[in-house]
Amino acid sequence: MLDLPVRPFPAELEVERTVSAQSLVSFRGNFYSVPPGMPGAQVRLVHRLGEDYFHVVTAGRAVIARHRRAAGEGEAAVVSVRHGPARRSR
Repeated sequence: MLDLPVRPFPAELEVERTVSAQSLVSFRGNFYSVPPGMPGAQVRLVHRLGEDYFHVVTAGRAVIARHRRAAGEGEAAVVSVRHGPARRSR
């Protein structure tokens, strides 16, 4: 019989999103930035359960953004300084 692994199995939540005209994607009630020039693009958000961060990846699995998950759900917009100003209209 094999020993139990030191770390638990790395389960991941993966969801598909469309980038908004403001270069934002939504995840669990909050908005997060992606690099400019991607409005309408289909991306995947990959969150390894138990971790504070998630990745935004292209169809080819290239990581284009990494964000710390916001603590709560609501109207937060998390913008990376590397992605420049993003605005969300209502």
